[in-house]
Amino acid sequence: MFISRSENWNLENQKPLQIEIVEGYWGDAKIEDIRCLLENVAKQILQYFDEPFSAYIFVECHPSRPAPEVNCRCSPTGEHFVSLTTQDYSYWSYAFAHELCHVMSGHEHLYCLPNKWFHETICELASIFVMRQMAKGQPISVWQNFPAKFSNYAEWLVSRSDFQLPNDSTLPDWFKSNEQSLRVDPYQRGKNGIVALHLLPLIESNPKYWQSVCFIPDTAESFEKFLGEWRKNSPEQQKPFVTQIAEIFNFSLQ
Repeated sequence: MFISRSENWNLENQKPLQIEIVEGYWGDAKIEDIRCLLENVAKQILQYFDEPFSAYIFVECHPSRPAPEVNCRCSPTGEHFVSLTTQDYSYWSYAFAHELCHVMSGHEHLYCLPNKWFHETICELASIFVMRQMAKGQPISVWQNFPAKFSNYAEWLVSRSDFQLPNDSTLPDWFKSNEQSLRVDPYQRGKNGIVALHLLPLIESNPKYWQSVCFIPDTAESFEKFLGEWRKNSPEQQKPFVTQIAEIFNFSLQ
């Protein structure tokens, strides 16, 4: 196994996030170009952190696997292993943003499944946010046409038919009908996307709210109580984000 070790990409020379690329199954893409691309993905979110976010992430590509995933294997330094699929750089970026969000939320410590649907929703939000941000960016490395391709990808995401609420439905009413289904099966991408698109304006208006993801609780309580605990756990500057999410669902947090 060959691993390309990244330069120390960091926030203002503080402790770095380190992304390391495992060679194999990347098609014609060069390892260093892949690392550059994924570091750019991470920067779209982590540049808004007041404090550095530090993690070691090994990234593999396995086109034969059905879906991307992240695991935290037992090791003295707690590395995270992300497996991507396909050989398309726009999808690598979309999927890596999702898996990075799992790392940010401390996925290895979140055991209660009933609210896992919201973890998946937040990670879908990360993917949409990153794709929209990178569509506005400048070409990097050999990815000379990435802004146009990312723009097309981002437009497709926000217009996906399964990411739209049914006609004449509100999010609170829709959620009342779908909460139990989400608590049983958190991997319903269309339903995750519906909620993610409702959160998108909140996070785009204040990207510093991404820091709140680090304080997501591990609880099997109702989603309303989950939000209450999340707000309680969050620093003062992050609490408004959770409050705004609650208001979208017509919850009044105590």
